[in-house]
Amino acid sequence: MTDLLIVGEGLCGLFAAVLASQHGADTTLVAQGRGGLSLSHGCIDILRDRASATTLRTLPQGHPYKLAGGENLDRALKKFLVITSGGGLAYRGGVEEILRLPTALGGVHATSFAPESLARASLRDRAKAIELGADAFVPKPFNVDDLLEVVHGLERAS
Repeated sequence: MTDLLIVGEGLCGLFAAVLASQHGADTTLVAQGRGGLSLSHGCIDILRDRASATTLRTLPQGHPYKLAGGENLDRALKKFLVITSGGGLAYRGGVEEILRLPTALGGVHATSFAPESLARASLRDRAKAIELGADAFVPKPFNVDDLLEVVHGLERAS
């Protein structure tokens, strides 16, 4: 008999199924279709800015992180990292760290944890972007006047 039924084979569903099974639960995972996991970047977004004990304490009462509690969030993330690294998928990051990763459309995605292959492209600041070969770097959300100034500067330099 199934102790736990998990619906969905996304990153959270897979993590929940593995964790429950490791704790001895007879677990059944059900999903329909192919799902979107293969299209996912695999990042774990905790909060948009640096998360800290203070930030977590100031969340609204019904927020999932507030309900789970900071210690439980930390334990779950540590377990996630153990499971993924055991499966050959190393992650980098931390609850109090924000990785700023370039997106395919030229934007910046802020996340707490990313697969190692993506985390290597973290844009820590403008200097790092320039060091990596960019002629200029304008982080989002950007001011149109700043963007135009950068574009005009690049035109003058070429």
